[in-house]
Amino acid sequence: MRKAIFALLSLSLCLALAAPVLAQQEQVVTEQGYVVFRIGDPRCFVKGPNAEKFGPYVRKRPAQDAPDVTVVNMDAAPYIRNDRTFVPVRFLANALGVADANVSWDGSIQQVTLAEPGMPVVQMIIGSKVIASGGQEKEIDVAPELVPPGRTMLPARHVAEALGYTVDWDPRRPDIVLCWKGKKPTPEDLKVLDGELAWKMLGGDVRNPIAVPPGSKVAPATGAYVRDGVFVRRWDNDTVSVGTWLPFSQWNQPEPTLAIFRAVLEQTFGPDTARSWIDGLVEELRLKYTQKQEVRYRIEPAPDGRLAMICDDGGGIEISIKPPGEDFPGLNRGGVR
Repeated sequence: MRKAIFALLSLSLCLALAAPVLAQQEQVVTEQGYVVFRIGDPRCFVKGPNAEKFGPYVRKRPAQDAPDVTVVNMDAAPYIRNDRTFVPVRFLANALGVADANVSWDGSIQQVTLAEPGMPVVQMIIGSKVIASGGQEKEIDVAPELVPPGRTMLPARHVAEALGYTVDWDPRRPDIVLCWKGKKPTPEDLKVLDGELAWKMLGGDVRNPIAVPPGSKVAPATGAYVRDGVFVRRWDNDTVSVGTWLPFSQWNQPEPTLAIFRAVLEQTFGPDTARSWIDGLVEELRLKYTQKQEVRYRIEPAPDGRLAMICDDGGGIEISIKPPGEDFPGLNRGGVR
């Protein structure tokens, strides 16, 4: 009898000691953060452990003013069709906690399957207004789509809800879609993204975005966005460029222009991974304005692998950037025509 009582007391003591640990584990597991998509923006913003689900090939960085939020560059921008938001399948799956290895495609029937352990198995077929979650089929109001060049786009709300998320619009920003589990993020929680969302991403090819500074004005003659001597523009061949142009009378006070130029490059490529590249370009431009040194013309890889052509356009510097895998015709890497 004494042994039984002693064993029971020991078990109770062990459970009491384990309770704080279990509570901490539960908090870690259930703290899901949130996911933010914006219509027409090739970025998504992920707070919480789902940021680790994206593959190493995906370009991502910490958000400004919110290092616990990850900015992810997607290969297609969300769009609205029939009042529903569509997001590229792999990025939507990753953002909602499904790893690449658990996203599969059956080309024979054009079916997408999301099968992350611990989550409902979700299946959808291109063109079919049916979603299966955990073996239960449900009719929905839109169907998954294939868009050029063969990108699979899924309706964000239906997929997120099938995986156990709640989906809503941000009341402050009607173009923002918010997904979360557990406690809904408050406006204060989302306010940390204001700095990021103030920037527009420009680019006809979503693989080749460039950041447009808040407060820019559109130049009627060129369609370029201009602010404080810095211009950003997209060309017809999906090349994008950023450059500076200052009247000679302002060359002795270039710092406002240099600050905007740096900010555009940091927003485009990420302040950490591109630090030395950006520093070098800003210093070249500073020497041009203060020491009248010409910027060296060249073609070189940008920090994320896109190809950049750097040239001195007389009044400043212009950096033209090609989509991934594209080159500048008629020029070699040394810049010789």
